[in-house]
Amino acid sequence: HKTGNPNPNVVVTLSNPGLLDCPICFEPLTVPVFQCDQNGHLACSSCCTKIKNICPSCSCPIGSNRCSAMEKVVESSTTSCRNKKYGCTTPVTYNKKNEHERTCKYSPTCSCPYLGCKFVSSTMELYLHYINDHGDSAIEFVSDNFFTITLKKYNKSIVLRERDVSTLFILHNNVDALGNVVSLSCIQPIFKEGFMYNLVARHRGSDSVKLRSVTQSIRSLQGYPRPRSLLLIPQEFFSSDSNDGQLEMDVRVHMA
Repeated sequence: HKTGNPNPNVVVTLSNPGLLDCPICFEPLTVPVFQCDQNGHLACSSCCTKIKNICPSCSCPIGSNRCSAMEKVVESSTTSCRNKKYGCTTPVTYNKKNEHERTCKYSPTCSCPYLGCKFVSSTMELYLHYINDHGDSAIEFVSDNFFTITLKKYNKSIVLRERDVSTLFILHNNVDALGNVVSLSCIQPIFKEGFMYNLVARHRGSDSVKLRSVTQSIRSLQGYPRPRSLLLIPQEFFSSDSNDGQLEMDVRVHMA
């Protein structure tokens, strides 16, 4: 951990990082840090309120005297994200470590793509959750084989579930001035490599548009970035039999 030493090249390693945690709630200390009036016992500001400003260690008043020395240590101490092994190189101050890790894009956990569901877990647990709770809402397929789906013009996304390798995919669909923009992503940590896929949309059995690309890895449906490649489907490809309009699309995902 780097400290606020005047010499920026000096690095101090704490053998017990827990020294920077509040001794009452055991969460990282955040400014302001308070000490009791007589013995210097520490507490975070929220804990001072919870203990009614009475130090649990010595019963002295606490909550009016700030410990400026500890505040400087807390603000200048940095540590590595726990997702460093997955590619995160962001140095974070110790007191913001938990906040950073909850939103770190390199986290190995992913969010359920079912609308309104707040389940978050590893990809394997997420897959099992989706089968048990939302299984009927996904289209099951077998990798390396073309399968056909019905794409409605205004469907924003379709969940696809590979049967054998326990992986969820999202077919993204956005209406554009020239037609519909379609791409495929995979629900998995972003440090994992994508999968090759093919999309084929046909019009009246003769004209067709095709895309061969690699899925982007996303941790949540809301976190989908601008696709690196996409398939533009002209408006006339969609049937005019209903207000929604729809077409048949062939999809293949290569899992090897």
